[in-house]
Amino acid sequence: MKPFTSPSTAYGTMAQLALVIGNSKYEYRPLRNPTNDAKMMANVLKQKGFDVILKTDINYGEMKRIIRQFGQRLAASKGVGLFYFAGHGVQIKKNNYLIPINNDHISDEIDVQNGAIDVDEIVQRMEQANNGFLNIVILDACRDNPIHLG
Repeated sequence: MKPFTSPSTAYGTMAQLALVIGNSKYEYRPLRNPTNDAKMMANVLKQKGFDVILKTDINYGEMKRIIRQFGQRLAASKGVGLFYFAGHGVQIKKNNYLIPINNDHISDEIDVQNGAIDVDEIVQRMEQANNGFLNIVILDACRDNPIHLG
């Protein structure tokens, strides 16, 4: 088996941009590992030549803002895009959602659709970047129930 070769090694000096998010400090059902996992992933990606945007323990508004900025930067660079998320995730009617740390108000499916990040939005932003090479999405999501029903 060949060792992993980053695109910058295989294809010259192609730009590589990664957005890494790790959410641990949830209002409801905090998690122990996602922030550490995100930091470790960011370090590995930096070693592989990626320009890394690392965000930890961020709320809905910050997630939306940074995902939009990531899409804009990816479009400008025209390089490889990688998105990594560690934290709570949930699937509703075949759609996957990433949960921000301000999740105490999320108590049903409608709240998820209005207060969480649809993974399809991330994929669409990466496709819209029209970088023409490669986009990768890695979800390290805890799928226990992050919805506050109390």
